[in-house]
Amino acid sequence: MICAILVAAGRGTRMGPNVDKLFLELNGRPVVAHTWGRFEEADCIDELVLVVREGMQEAFREMAAKHGFRKRSCW
Repeated sequence: MICAILVAAGRGTRMGPNVDKLFLELNGRPVVAHTWGRFEEADCIDELVLVVREGMQEAFREMAAKHGFRKRSCW
């Protein structure tokens, strides 16, 4: 089994106080969803570990559901 780690715990503070760069939209999807999607598409990766900030787990669960990410993931 191959497991990938996606570190998505940054805040993007240099972009301003109320901007979370991980969730900025790029072509209709949050920036982090583009990276997550690549891991999702990779046949060689069986499982994904997402490293997220405390309290952000639900936002990532919602993102997985919205974008159809189905690979086993944990955070």
